Amino acid sequence: MKSVLLVINGPAYGSDETYNAVRLAVALARREDVEVSVFLMGDAVTCAIAGQKTPDGYYQLDRMLQGFARHGGRIACLRNLSGRARVGCLAPDRGGQPIDHGRACRLGRRS
Repeated sequence: MKSVLLVINGPAYGSDETYNAVRLAVALARREDVEVSVFLMGDAVTCAIAGQKTPDGYYQLDRMLQGFARHGGRIACLRNLSGRARVGCLAPDRGGQPIDHGRACRLGRRS
């Protein structure tokens, strides 16, 4: 089995690179021979915020990431709060629902 890690740090909307990276992650997660992890950092963390009002003509990246997680993809997010970096993730075994960001996790697995 091949392992692929995609590190995404662009903004959720207004950047084709971010959308294309998420699209690639979803396509790879559907393959049986690939294990895919996505690491969202910086501005890309906003991709994982559920229920966003998206600009006209844009896909809903939060829904794409939930589909990615349902196909076994693992997602980790790094955000900076009050000068301290925190890691959180979306859990594939919970249908892509967020895990408490106050706990650190390794790509898709609680620690």
